[in-house]
Amino acid sequence: NMDWSQVTNNPRLVQTAQSGLNLTGSLTLSANMIPEFSTFGFVGSLTGNTIITAGQNIYRLFFDGTGSWSLGDDLTGGSIQVYRGSFSSNSHNINLENFSANGINNAINVDFGNSTINISENYVAFSPQLSISSANANLVFSGTVSTLYCQINDAAIFDSVTVNHYTYFY
Repeated sequence: NMDWSQVTNNPRLVQTAQSGLNLTGSLTLSANMIPEFSTFGFVGSLTGNTIITAGQNIYRLFFDGTGSWSLGDDLTGGSIQVYRGSFSSNSHNINLENFSANGINNAINVDFGNSTINISENYVAFSPQLSISSANANLVFSGTVSTLYCQINDAAIFDSVTVNHYTYFY
């Protein structure tokens, strides 16, 4: 677990390598810190992990462990990529450029609860072993690129899908 919630004096978390930081447990950031870290990977096998961003914009989160992670607050960032394991929005809102759940041969569980998921570039969620719970969630496409791309698992059901920008569905 990595917990920055009690920090003082605006510490900086700086990424110097291209690979990012891999965590096997929970992550708690602080509104008082200055994150200069672009990639957090969640690779453990433990369940019940929490991600709290404290309003910090996170460039990339990826999940490649068999454990489970849930959001503890709203998330704004560049991308979420789920390769295996379980991810839950815990009904918090998500604002991203890209979302991908594509594990091909790995079991993936995604639960969007009652979240609103705002996507500005691409949404890709397909895999033979993907289970996605989204019947109460809202998916909103509001892009800044010329065309948004959306590839959705046949079993995905959203409460609503709003398209505010030219979007190509396949």
